[in-house]
Formats: sequence, C-alpha cells, structure tokens
Amino acid sequence: VQNEPLVSGLRIVVESYLETPYRFGGTGRDGLDCSAFTQQVFRDLDIVLPRSAREQYWYGDEVDRNDLRSGDLLFFRTYALYPSHVGIYLGEGKMAHASVRSHQVVVSDISQPYYRKRFIGAKRFAGIVPDRFDFSTLKVVIEDSSEPETEPAAAVLLPLPDSSSKDQ
Repeated sequence: VQNEPLVSGLRIVVESYLETPYRFGGTGRDGLDCSAFTQQVFRDLDIVLPRSAREQYWYGDEVDRNDLRSGDLLFFRTYALYPSHVGIYLGEGKMAHASVRSHQVVVSDISQPYYRKRFIGAKRFAGIVPDRFDFSTLKVVIEDSSEPETEPAAAVLLPLPDSSSKDQ
C-alpha cells in the first residue's frame, strides 16, 4: 500500500516530539513553538507547511469540526484575532501541540472550555492518512483553563505581509 509509511509515520513522528520543550520562535528539538511543531511533523512526512499558524491556516482542505480525523490541523485564536495557535488532531478528542502553559509538546483534550471557545477551524492535507493513537500509553495533559495559552506580547507586533499581494 503506497500510503502505509505515512499511516504509521504520523504516530511515530508525533510521539517522538512529545515532551520537546516549548520555546517561542524555536524550530528544533531543543525547543519549538506550536507552528514549528506542526511544520516539523509534516516535513518529516514530506509535506511542506509555512512557518506560522497564521500562514498554515490558508493551506489544506477545510474540515467540519464533526468530521475530524487524526492528522488534521486544528486552529485557534488565542492572543490575536487571526489564527495564533495550531495543533495536530490525534483522534478521540485529543490533539498534540506545543503548549505555552505546559512548556512542552503535550497531548490535550480539545473538549476543554479553553479550546472549544477559541477553535476557528480545521484543515486536512492530502498524504496524511488517519492513524490510531493508543491513549492508554500517552499522557494526556489536562491544562488549567483559567490560564491563557498565549505567546509573548512581542508576537502580536510582528504581522505577516498581506497574503492578497502574494502570487498564486
């Protein structure tokens, strides 16, 4: 089966990043932020994503919240009006993401009020085949919803160029 390596690849790659330290602007195993996490996982699966959550939001096919499958990217508005947080859906209402609050890549339950309230959409990418995750072996972090998932304030001051002026 042509897609078989991607099936097991998603699980293996995501699990290899768990507990990687969170670092705003970081792009490597010594520390990364949410969009670098999704960019690196997808790169390891031979899919190119732009660097920021804001840019990643414009790629992929829209997916209804009720039709999510593992490998879909989930987008949230956290510290800005645009997509400012992204994670990878794993199934069973869980996502892997680089968390400011947990200071590392973790698995979180997206049914928590914090994530439900800030969810703005999901995207699916050709080549990412759903995979099964064994949540009995993964530590799922229940984060304190009273503490916001925010980036340093300086991040708000760095808007991206207007995408409408981009060549298609």
